[in-house]
Amino acid sequence: MNYFIKKTFIYQLMSYLVLLIMGASLGYAPLSFAKEEQTKYSLIIEPDQCVAMRQGQLCYVDVKINWRAEHLGNYCLFSSLQPNALRCWANVKSGKFQRDMSADENILFSLRKQENKDDLIIKEIEMAWVYDKSTRKNISWRMF
Repeated sequence: MNYFIKKTFIYQLMSYLVLLIMGASLGYAPLSFAKEEQTKYSLIIEPDQCVAMRQGQLCYVDVKINWRAEHLGNYCLFSSLQPNALRCWANVKSGKFQRDMSADENILFSLRKQENKDDLIIKEIEMAWVYDKSTRKNISWRMF
């Protein structure tokens, strides 16, 4: 299983590097804007991947999140798994959050100011599987 996780991680890292190089070579403007926003806000999620045995099954993960902001404020942490805030903080510029979660799809986390609905920063936990979903149906043939 460790080999599969390492192989998946290397594949994702290479994909990100290729996209980054392609975007930079094309002069993609949002990359520079995103870089500027990333310095104002930091959102660190561990682990960044959730592994299930088979595609479509739930994976279970103990999520640890640390975030930082440049200025004091009222901030809330949101997840794509639920519409309400996971937690809110008042008059702070950093926070920590930990919770056991289960999902069968990628989980997006975002940090927002409490009085605003715009995401300040977004990070994702990606799904991975040890075995792909079987595309073959179990059909038995009978001659008679």
